[in-house]
Amino acid sequence: MAPINKINNILFTGMSGMDGNLIASINKVDNIESPSLIQSGDVLNTIFFYSFKDEQVQTNASSQWDPTAAAPAAPAAAGSPLQLAFYNQGANLGANSNWGHPSAPNATTIGWHCDNNNTTSTNTGPGTGGVSEVQDNNNGVQLNGSTYIYTETSTPNTSGKVFVSSLLFSKVEALMSDTSNALFLDFMHHAHGSSMGNLYIYGQTSSAGTFSNLVTNPDHNSATLIAEFTDLSSNFSGVNDNFINLAINIDVLKNNELTGTNQIFHMIYFVYQENTSYFGDLAIDNVRITERVP
Repeated sequence: MAPINKINNILFTGMSGMDGNLIASINKVDNIESPSLIQSGDVLNTIFFYSFKDEQVQTNASSQWDPTAAAPAAPAAAGSPLQLAFYNQGANLGANSNWGHPSAPNATTIGWHCDNNNTTSTNTGPGTGGVSEVQDNNNGVQLNGSTYIYTETSTPNTSGKVFVSSLLFSKVEALMSDTSNALFLDFMHHAHGSSMGNLYIYGQTSSAGTFSNLVTNPDHNSATLIAEFTDLSSNFSGVNDNFINLAINIDVLKNNELTGTNQIFHMIYFVYQENTSYFGDLAIDNVRITERVP
């Protein structure tokens, strides 16, 4: 039998063999390369997911978010399940806390806020709510009643404020030593406003004392700046725009675990340096830690 190189008159230029009725390999059809099924940056696994759906809403500018999802008093001990918690350090830090971006280290530090509809100001922040609590939902459509956290920049928070919250996660030592994957922080964000400030993502890569000190008195001088976003509003034109996903490589945290008594954990800080007016409400939702193809 002559070699088969056409089916229904379509030329197969990369057929390498047949085993009974099984085609062993086809890598070209009509001289077009077949695409790879897995590409760099593809999500392999979602390790952690936090949607803020159980958080209590604060509806005025002076009432800062108090996380209600059971935040642990300390990281999980050895042998415990994976653990994830948010803290709102900025609510307790106050002035001269050294948590401003290095260019303005002595700005007054405050906490993030929480809402499930529009923020208190017009022409900034989401107009309806956060996004649905589906961990792989990347379309970003706003959903009325879906809870998110944000930076409330209205009075008394106008000008000269830095908003600080943090994500603690633990029991991922095996992932942190795996060189075959890439570890990412993913979150949905909404950044409409004419005076949008800057967002800085820090990772704690060296101990700043005890665990309680990290929660109550963090300091950017003991953390590593992982990413900064200084043009957040460029992708938004209105309050009803969809949220957009940000994906940040956090491989710098690999093998940089913080240790305590039978505890190994990591902390990532969300630090927002506001601009000059109340048109700077930045919102985030659906925070994930993901494994991706390097």
